[in-house]
This record gives sequence, C-alpha cells and structure tokens, in this order.
Amino acid sequence: MPQTTPIHPSFFFIGFTSLLLCCSCESGALSPEPYGQWVAAHKEELTGYHNQESGIQHSATYLPAEWLAIKEAGVDQPEKITAALAEYEGLEYYRMRIELLGGQGDVLQHGASNTDEYYARVSYFSFDMQKEISLIAGQDTFTCKLFHFERNYGAAPYADFMLGFDEPEGNNLDRILIYEDRVFSDAPITMTISGKNINSIPKLKL
Repeated sequence: MPQTTPIHPSFFFIGFTSLLLCCSCESGALSPEPYGQWVAAHKEELTGYHNQESGIQHSATYLPAEWLAIKEAGVDQPEKITAALAEYEGLEYYRMRIELLGGQGDVLQHGASNTDEYYARVSYFSFDMQKEISLIAGQDTFTCKLFHFERNYGAAPYADFMLGFDEPEGNNLDRILIYEDRVFSDAPITMTISGKNINSIPKLKL
C-alpha cells in the first residue's frame, strides 16, 4: 500500500486564515486603522486641482465622514467612532486648500500691496468666502452649509478650509467644487473629483 504524507495541522490554519482574508477583501469593509490608511493612500484620487499662472494652486479633497470620525475618536474606540459618525452624518465634507506652488511664504500675503489688504483677506476668508463656494453633482447645485477657515498664521504656505454640503444622491456622480475667487484672480475656480473614485472608498467595519 502506498504511503501518504500526513498533513500538518498548520496547513488547515493557514488555509482558513487565507479564506477569512479573502472574504474580508471581497466584502470591501475595513476596520478603523486600515480604513484610515486606505484613505490616506488614495488621497490624490479623491482630490481635484486648479492651477493659476500667478503661482497659486487650489485643490479640493473629498473627506469621508467615516475618516473624520476616526480622526476624532481614534482607531481603538469603536463606540466613540460611532458617536462621532452620527455627528457627521447628513453632510458631505471637503478640505479646500489655497497654496503657493513655490512652497514658501504666506499665501495670504501673495500679491498684497499693504497690511490693510492682508487683513482684508483674513476677514474675507474668515467670514465672507462661504457664499462664494458651491458644489455641483449631476443636475444639482449645493450651497456650502459648513465652513471653517483653518488659519495657520503664516506657518505654512497654504490656507485650508473645511467645507460641508448636503449629500448628493449617488456616490457615482462626479463632484465639481466651484469657488468664485475674489482674491487672486476674480474668476471662478473649478475642481473636479471623480465619482468613480468616491464610489470605490471601502465601507467602515466597526
């Protein structure tokens, strides 16, 4: 009778583990830490850009509510993530950045002729800019419902703005963020983010 080689128990363990990983990948759901890593790794795919000849770059990055909740609560606090996520539900979030392409200096001072103009820009970015921003998705246009200027006092060559809009129906729609620039060009700035890329974001598994 031919001899058979006994199968080591570790073979079954490895096979079972591989099956679980495969199923997890197919489900498209990630736990908080790998979810945050995925979003960070795919930031460019979730960002639209607009460059100006004056050396200013505008960009808009789609920020999933799940990612914001994880950043707020931490990866090891599922109950806190759930609570934070409830606070973010109902809106769609973006970070818009106005940046000096040269990478040095204070973007708020770029082209400003005097101190008064600089402080006028600070006031505009803080209080008046919100009404100049809208989001187009499909046939719908959304006004900016949430706005926050993240002032860094010249510590970085860019200015960041946290934006929130009502949620469009369907992640497969391209998002076009429009900003009527009143500071550097006096012209509309458009930044487009692929709906296909937004739709590819995995689900969060808690």
